[in-house]
Amino acid sequence: MTQGKQPGWAPLDVGPPADKTGQSFPPGSGGSPWPALPPDAAGAPRPHGLAVVALVFAVVSLLVPVLPGIVALVLAAVAARRVRAAPAGALGGRGLVVVASALSTIGVLAWVGLGALVITQRQQPAGWHAATAAAAARADQFSQVTVPPTTEPQPTEPPPTEPPTTKPKVATGKIGDNLTVYDQSGNAQLEITITRVKFTRGDEFDRPQHGLYMGALAKVHALAENQYLLDPNIYARVGGRLYRQAIPLSEAFDPWLPGTYLFRGQRDSGWLVFDVPARHGQLVLRDTTDKHQLAVWKY
Repeated sequence: MTQGKQPGWAPLDVGPPADKTGQSFPPGSGGSPWPALPPDAAGAPRPHGLAVVALVFAVVSLLVPVLPGIVALVLAAVAARRVRAAPAGALGGRGLVVVASALSTIGVLAWVGLGALVITQRQQPAGWHAATAAAAARADQFSQVTVPPTTEPQPTEPPPTEPPTTKPKVATGKIGDNLTVYDQSGNAQLEITITRVKFTRGDEFDRPQHGLYMGALAKVHALAENQYLLDPNIYARVGGRLYRQAIPLSEAFDPWLPGTYLFRGQRDSGWLVFDVPARHGQLVLRDTTDKHQLAVWKY
């Protein structure tokens, strides 16, 4: 036994070796009761709940007619607004909103087309039976006549002709002009202003296929009810070729303008982005039915 030291006692400043591995301690052992988070556990923003719900309804819209697709479009529009309004990096789900909008649009259009086809097929047999009955009645009528009457033929009037349908006039202008879009009856539907355009070549992780990302900042004002600015109907035209909208990974074009329903008096704004080969061309808005041009901006 060493003189000056008492058995069974240890210095107060001596304790178990410090844990250098970051390993968590079990509750009651003197360490932290919770496991340590990995360094990148909170790195990615959590997706917005409405974006996830919109994607679920969009998938269901491919199997169930119309209603889930409309719900998915509304939820996607609300989620897009909330993601844009949140602080940078706080909420994710932009990709989910884009996918939900595309799937729900496809589902709604597919079900509407299928319904129109079914109604047309149901109407054809009825019309065929009616025409057969009318032909039989005419045959019985003529079979009872033995001698045709000696009367002069009555003058026949030319059949009425329907007035040709007129296509809506095309609004044209340049960047900064406020153009009004009309329907076939000449009623104003939308006011659209392309305030400015900008270009970027992307970065090392996101390169445009044709060489340039062209962004057009648009402001939209609904002049009538139920106006839907459908993304695939807006194109960039360069050298006679149309280029659809692109979805770059860069934050240079934020906020983007999603396809959404607008009611009379409502407004919306955001970027429309295209993958184009040159810095000069036109922006073209086309009708959803006959692909007729409604508005053209030169840039």
